[in-house]
Amino acid sequence: MDLESKQKLKKLSNFLLKITTIVFVLHFLATKLYWYSDFWWFDMLMHFLGGVFIGILTLYIIFRTHKNIQMSVYIITKLTIISVFVIGFSWEIYEYVVQGFTGAILANPLDSISDLFFDMAGGLYAVYNIDILKNK
Repeated sequence: MDLESKQKLKKLSNFLLKITTIVFVLHFLATKLYWYSDFWWFDMLMHFLGGVFIGILTLYIIFRTHKNIQMSVYIITKLTIISVFVIGFSWEIYEYVVQGFTGAILANPLDSISDLFFDMAGGLYAVYNIDILKNK
């Protein structure tokens, strides 16, 4: 692996660590302080940040595993968005399953569509704002 590739992976891993810390701290505080129920928009923020997290994680995996293969920005974007959608959709299924077993109201169709929209927006943000792709 050349120096430039190592630097790109280092940037991605640093950003991944930062976004992971932000998501976990916000989720911890939101759970303890009831931000999910007190602020109607907080779930949207968390889904957006979750989409950014999955997007950056996908980019990291792509660049780590395909270091000797040139991929177009289009293919990288497509793989990242598909990954974000699959993880987000799986999360929505999980919410419906938990809701079925516990009776807790975690999801409804409109909320699920909104959640997926913000997941995808976060994934797109990750792809289009990462310096690595701008250097290609």
